[in-house]
Amino acid sequence: MKRSLFVAYLVILAAYSWLVTYGTGEFFGAEWLSESFDSLASSLVHGGAGVDPEAIGFEGLKRNGETYMYFGPFPALLRMVFNSVVPDHVGLWGRVSCLLAAILSACTFGFIVTRSLRLNPSLDDRQRTILASILILSFSLGTPLLYLVSCGRIFHEASLWGLCGALWGLYGILLLCTGSERPILGRVIFSFALAISLLSRITFALPMCIAAPIVFLWRMGPEGRVCGGAVRTALLRLVAMMPAVIGVVIQLWYNNERFGAIFRFFDYTSFYISPAEIGGEFNLARIPTAIKHYFGFFWGYLSESPPFIRMINSEIARPEIFMRHWREQTISLTFASCAIMLFAARGFAALCRGRAPALLVVYCTCLLSEAFVILAYFFITQRYAADFLPLITGGVVAAALTISYRRKLVVTLGILSVMSVAATILSDLDWSMAFNEHGPNAFRRNLAKAFLPPLSLGEGRDRTYLSEIGSLMQSDSGVKTQMNKSAVGNPLSWVGVRFPKGVGMRANASATFSVAPGFDRLQAIVIPAFESTHCFDSAMEFKVSNDKDEVLFRSGIMRARSLPRSVDVSLDSTSSITISLSGIDGRNDCDFGNWNMVSLVKSEPAGPSTQ
Repeated sequence: MKRSLFVAYLVILAAYSWLVTYGTGEFFGAEWLSESFDSLASSLVHGGAGVDPEAIGFEGLKRNGETYMYFGPFPALLRMVFNSVVPDHVGLWGRVSCLLAAILSACTFGFIVTRSLRLNPSLDDRQRTILASILILSFSLGTPLLYLVSCGRIFHEASLWGLCGALWGLYGILLLCTGSERPILGRVIFSFALAISLLSRITFALPMCIAAPIVFLWRMGPEGRVCGGAVRTALLRLVAMMPAVIGVVIQLWYNNERFGAIFRFFDYTSFYISPAEIGGEFNLARIPTAIKHYFGFFWGYLSESPPFIRMINSEIARPEIFMRHWREQTISLTFASCAIMLFAARGFAALCRGRAPALLVVYCTCLLSEAFVILAYFFITQRYAADFLPLITGGVVAAALTISYRRKLVVTLGILSVMSVAATILSDLDWSMAFNEHGPNAFRRNLAKAFLPPLSLGEGRDRTYLSEIGSLMQSDSGVKTQMNKSAVGNPLSWVGVRFPKGVGMRANASATFSVAPGFDRLQAIVIPAFESTHCFDSAMEFKVSNDKDEVLFRSGIMRARSLPRSVDVSLDSTSSITISLSGIDGRNDCDFGNWNMVSLVKSEPAGPSTQ
């Protein structure tokens, strides 16, 4: 088993290293807002909790003239160590931190699975090796863990350490409920894990906080005593609790420093949304929609263009109770993590039938609280899908302890594992290419070259960009048409490619330009703007018309993920040209489109010189 698992971990390490460094092998690099953890580390050294406003940007929370982050301080505590050892790498630790958390998470899951399978008397060593290899690869490369490590931005780093702590907590539970040879070790691991999760991301720590009294009081009777009697047993348990207690104290101090109340983990007063306006921070009415996105199926996952599998923006029937004007992407766990979900489902059946250890049943019940919080929250995003992984791992443990080896089941798991890993990797690469504006442009361009057709702008002898000559007249729909930038003022771009010239619009809008003599063609590359990619119902049409109101070009309906279209039309001696962007069915809130490099061109070759 050791040799097979060693190979599996090498594959996982290689995949994580390639993703977290964007294929460059550069482990030290700036990541979006990651420097704010370094800023917090500097404050913590001096007994404060503030961060540099420039480091945290618009994600910062303002209070009494100070700026704070809503993320937990654990990554900053690591920075205190990192920066003291290598001080010239301040602000460059995001990738290393994410990689370390991801590898520890994958290894911890491996410890959990291999121990559970060893305790299953119906399996032999070969069967345990096969199952362990399938499960470890499926979990490491076929779940949202891979998505988290694909980008070192601040959201992912905090979630990765929260997940890492949650998995260590489950490993501690496993040691407690599957034998009495290491009762103190199990509690010590659980205690450290609780502190790490609490100081990273509170949702991962919630089940552990609920279960903590049970864990530390479990088997207080004679059967749970260590050599030395009841007093020594109680003292050892108190010692085991200390990491958790220290973590709780730090978190409560951190809360008080930021918000003036020890039990306040967040303050929306200076945030960009008020939960009271959208049905509260948690709302049961959101659960059906969240379940559909995290565990259902959408045909949008399948794409006609490479890489063929993609995440989709959330489709929300009741937008009034969710985050407004912003939709992030998800891909269902049932679809993209089908192998691990199937195995976990067998474990949940074993839990319901009472075949698993009692403490594991209790702890998995506590893990439901984390799932409930995510399902009732006002935001749906792929990084929150990772919050279901501790519960799913609990199901995997129950299945590994009780399952009987059947060739048909293993073959099915193997096939689903290949499908799961492929779907997860491809959808993550597609997300990195299409949505991850915080990733390096060079990486996104390389992905576009690998998967998508090249951009094409027609040739011409002379070229004059419409953004340089100014419009004769224009009409807008509440958002002004912009020159050389999108309608909301962002750079004109597509999957890492920047366009220096162009016109940005929001439907319904048009702009008319004069055509100087000799210019006989109009050329452009039309693309739905990046601002449209976060709206599931975005739909628009680009049109070019002449001075007789005749339509020379019509793009057809283009949606947020439509591929670029090249425009190259003859002007037929027209004196003016009108470019327009129209919404479909009256919707235009997210219908942003860009006329990239739109220009007038002389296609005829130059005549003989008269000089």
